[in-house]
Amino acid sequence: MAGVALAAPLRLPPDVHALLAAERRVGAHVGLYVRDLAQDHAAVAVDADAALAPASTLKLVTTYAALSLLGPAYAWKTEAYTDPGMVDGVVPGNLYLKGYGDPDLTLQRIWLLVHRLRQAGVREIRGDLVLDDSAFALPPGDPGAFDGHPLRPYNVTPSALLLNFNDTALTFSPDAPAGRVAVQADPGGRRLRIACAMTLASGPCGDWEDGISAQVGGSPEKPSVRLAGRYPVRCGATTVNLSVLPKEAYIYQTFRALWTQSGGVLEGTVRRGVVPADAVLRLTFHSPPLADVIRAMNKFSNNVMARQIFLTLGAAEEGPPATLAKASQAVVGFLHTQGLDFPELVLDNGCGLSRIARISARHLGQVLAAAARSPWASEFESSLPIVGVDGTMAHRLVGEPVAGNAHVKTGTLDHVTSIAGYVDTRRGHHVVVVCIANDADGALGRRLEDRLLEWVYAAL
Repeated sequence: MAGVALAAPLRLPPDVHALLAAERRVGAHVGLYVRDLAQDHAAVAVDADAALAPASTLKLVTTYAALSLLGPAYAWKTEAYTDPGMVDGVVPGNLYLKGYGDPDLTLQRIWLLVHRLRQAGVREIRGDLVLDDSAFALPPGDPGAFDGHPLRPYNVTPSALLLNFNDTALTFSPDAPAGRVAVQADPGGRRLRIACAMTLASGPCGDWEDGISAQVGGSPEKPSVRLAGRYPVRCGATTVNLSVLPKEAYIYQTFRALWTQSGGVLEGTVRRGVVPADAVLRLTFHSPPLADVIRAMNKFSNNVMARQIFLTLGAAEEGPPATLAKASQAVVGFLHTQGLDFPELVLDNGCGLSRIARISARHLGQVLAAAARSPWASEFESSLPIVGVDGTMAHRLVGEPVAGNAHVKTGTLDHVTSIAGYVDTRRGHHVVVVCIANDADGALGRRLEDRLLEWVYAAL
């Protein structure tokens, strides 16, 4: 049962105020916004109109727009075509894969796509595997531009045809007597050659993967990867996920390995191209619904998924091919229709992995309030991590009274921490909470966020 609406404004308790003051002493800029959804005004607003970098809490803007413009049942498609003339499962020409931005074309689902294509009667491909990613029109991207870590999966650039986030699981095993490090790749394939030139090191395990470099050679059909860096012996056998192959090579190696395992034959090579007008559609493969995709995206703050969804909005609202400008225009236009005009809002990629994205705490709180009034409120809120239970909030405030009573999206960049979500207080109020700290001490920022959530739950 809903509680009686809160009076406003409220004073922050001394301990929250002290943490806020401590952040300011180290040079942080902090915006706070707390609002009971039964009220039109904020219960707490501290520098709530400052334009701040929100980190991954910006995904909530993309999520609200996607649910409203696409609908929770929206599904992406990936199409498979062949050249004409297939006889007894033998295609004399090419197989074409055309993507439309599926954010969730994981390794398991690629296997299912291959299985269904075999069920559709395709057995042997005498020509090439042709990749059609023309649904997105994007300039060449530098995956290392953001933070200098081009191999990190969160830095993978979007594509209309993106398989498994371009993510390779590399298992490193030290062999101290031999003075070497062995490595295995999944997905791999017999045509992929990985040479490990990493040197064994002493000392703690630590963040050794930040020092890995990868040199790619060969061709998309027969790629080679040389890994260099230092590997601490104390790490033992460890698996890390990295993006070490160009997308074209990754798709070819993954598809070819699964196609061969299924009994199929692929004689040709791989290249990018556009599906010709006379090609024959053999399979339309659909993604899970958007409601499931945003849950996976927000619970674990998947940047690649958010970027794919953001671009999809551009194509859906402004027409294909998708561009970043179209995506931004679609989201800003949608917000305007909801009476949400934010002059400080900067959207560059829709995921918050950015140093130029901006929104104020008040306006992010207004997005949360609007989403709570929308027909898709349940889908929106349930996509957020549950405090003390799952996702990026699984290990925070565990065992505290607020645990299990708040859905909160987190955001983290170097010197940026943020939270945004809903708290169901012990008095029955449904309360929006936003806290964004820039130029912040990360540990201090998280303490401020946690204590703010505890106070809102107990006092409001």
